[in-house]
Amino acid sequence: MKNIISAALIIVFCSIAACTEQKTERYKQLEAVDSLSRQNQNDSAKYLLDSTGAIQTIESEKALYNILSVRLYGTQKYPKILDSLLNYSEQYFKSINDSSHLAEVYMYKGDGCYLFKNKYDSCAYYINQGKQLADQEEPDHYLLSQLYWYQVLLDHVSGEFHQMIQDAEMQSYHAEKSGNKRQSAYAALNTVTSHKYANETENIDLYIQAALNWSNYLKPQDKVYIYNVYGNMYIDNKPETAKEIFDKALTIQPDSKLTKENLARLYVKQGNIKQAELLCYECSNLIWSDDKIDIWTILADCKIASNNLTEAIKIQKNIISEKDSIIKRINNHKPKKAILSSTPNETKETKETNNTLIMRVLICVFAISTIFFAVLFIIQKQKTKALESKVHDNNPHPQEKTFIEILAGKENMSQWNKKMQLDFIDYCRDLHPEILNQIETEYQPLTPTLMIFQILSKLKDPKEIQNIMGITESSYYSNISRIKTKKITLE
Repeated sequence: MKNIISAALIIVFCSIAACTEQKTERYKQLEAVDSLSRQNQNDSAKYLLDSTGAIQTIESEKALYNILSVRLYGTQKYPKILDSLLNYSEQYFKSINDSSHLAEVYMYKGDGCYLFKNKYDSCAYYINQGKQLADQEEPDHYLLSQLYWYQVLLDHVSGEFHQMIQDAEMQSYHAEKSGNKRQSAYAALNTVTSHKYANETENIDLYIQAALNWSNYLKPQDKVYIYNVYGNMYIDNKPETAKEIFDKALTIQPDSKLTKENLARLYVKQGNIKQAELLCYECSNLIWSDDKIDIWTILADCKIASNNLTEAIKIQKNIISEKDSIIKRINNHKPKKAILSSTPNETKETKETNNTLIMRVLICVFAISTIFFAVLFIIQKQKTKALESKVHDNNPHPQEKTFIEILAGKENMSQWNKKMQLDFIDYCRDLHPEILNQIETEYQPLTPTLMIFQILSKLKDPKEIQNIMGITESSYYSNISRIKTKKITLE
C-alpha cells in the first residue's frame, strides 16, 4: 500500500514539475520582454512579445502579458478592454504578493483609467498606491521613475506647479538610479517645464542645458519644446539670440507651430509686422482653444501695430467668442464621482462619505476654473471696447508732450489725478500694445497706480520708476508685493 501511495505522489510531483517547466519557459520569454523594454529596446521587446502570441493560457503568463502589452503599446490602444486587462493582472499579482508588477498595474490604472478622463482624485490614489509598492527595501527605480512621470502630469493638470518641481526632481533621482537614459531625458524635460510653470526662472537656464544634453533621447517635438522655452528667455533682452534658438528649433521640426508662434511674437517686438502676420497665418489651422487664442492675440497686435484697428477688433471678438465657448464647456460639464478602490474593511457609509467629499472638491475645481476664464473673458471685452473707441477717435492724446517727458524721465507724476493716470495708460496702450496685452492677460484688474507701475517695470529700472512715480524705495517693493497677489493662477 505504501508503495502505491509513493508511486502516486511521484506521478503528481512529476506532473507539477512538467507544468511548472512549461510555464517557466514562456514566462522567461515574457521576462526577457520586460528586461528589453526597461533598456529602451522597445522594437526588440515588441517583436518578442508578439511572437509569444496574444492568447496566454496560464494565469501567470496572461497577467504579465497584459501589463507588458500596455507598457509597450500604451493605454490608448486598449480603450474598451483596458479595465478588464488591468483587473485580471491586479488580482493575480495580489494573490502572489508581487508588489513590483502590482505597482505597475496601479500606475496604468491611474493613467489610462483616470488621469485622461479627468478623474484626478482616483488617479492620485492609484499613483500613490503604486509608489508605496515600488518603494520597498529594494526600490524598483525604473518603475518609480515612471510613476513620478505620471505624478508630474497630475501636478500639471491640477495646477500644483511647485509640487511639480519636487516630483520632477524625484523622477530624475530614480531615472539616474535606474540607468535608463530615456527616463533621464524626460525627467530633465519635466524639470524645465515645472520651473517654467512655477515661474521659478532663476536657474532655469541650467536645467535647460541639462535637458539639451539628453536631447538625443527625446522625441523631436519635445526637443523643440525645450528650445522654445530657451528662446523665450531672451525674447525681450537678446532678440537676436532668441532668433538663433528658434531657427535651431525649426531645423529640428520645420512645421512646429509653437516655434512659429514664438517667432511671430519676436517679430512683433522687432516691428517686423509682415513677417509676424505671415507666420500667424501659417499657424491658422489650429484645433485647441488655447492655441487659437495665442495666435489670434499676436495677430491682433500686428493689426494694431499696422493701425488697422477695425481688423484688430474683429480678431479680438473672435478671441472673446473662443473664451466664451471655453466657459460654456466648463459650465456644461457634469463632474462625475471619482470612485476610489476601497479597503476590505471599508463600509458602504464610508464610501458614500468619500464620494461626497470628492464631489465637493471637483465642484470647487470647476467653479474656480469658471471664475478664471470669466476674468479673462471680461478683460478681453475691455480691450476690445478700448480698440473700438480708437477707431472713432484717432486724435493724439492732448497730454502727449507731458507723457513723452514722463517716459524720458524728465517729469514726475506724483501729483496726477485718476484721469491723468488713465490717459497715460491709454497712451502707453498705443505705444506698447504687447505690454498692456501681457499685463491684462496675466493679472487681475489692477488699480491705475499699479497698472502704471507694472507698465514702467517693463521699460525702466527701479530707480527710474521711483523718480517718475515719486515713490520711496519701500513703496516700490510694496507695489511689487501687491502686484504679485494679483497674478492669475489656476491654483
